[in-house]
Amino acid sequence: MDADGDLSAREAFEAIGQVRRKVGRSAAWLGWLLIFWGVAAFVFWNAMYFGPELLREIVGVGWMVMTVVSVVYVYMRGVYGKGSSCREQFAVTFSWLAAMFAAGVYADVMPEGPTGWWIPGGVAAALVAAAPVCYVGWRLRPWEGER
Repeated sequence: MDADGDLSAREAFEAIGQVRRKVGRSAAWLGWLLIFWGVAAFVFWNAMYFGPELLREIVGVGWMVMTVVSVVYVYMRGVYGKGSSCREQFAVTFSWLAAMFAAGVYADVMPEGPTGWWIPGGVAAALVAAAPVCYVGWRLRPWEGER
């Protein structure tokens, strides 16, 4: 690069490529984190619905620890995404919170020893709770070759 700050076309193209790769790596990492949270939500709700009391307590504490660790790590990492907007983030956050709330309501109405249709209903509720973040993680395509 020139000392006076002017870039040649080639230098500008290389600088743009470096920025795109950096943003792509960050978006890919965020995609993996969201997919992880989706899988964790599915496991969490199945444990809450069908697990014994000790497992529920362990999973509940694990969920809280995972939340704190994720928030700290995301903050330290400086996550940003390609094409990410506040509107999209609000939609994902709101839909995930609504799905998690619905799964919690299902847990409240489920009988103590679920049988019959309560079991596939619980699995379906866990899938619905995991869907919003898994979908967004999938859209970020962390395994795409160009990132």
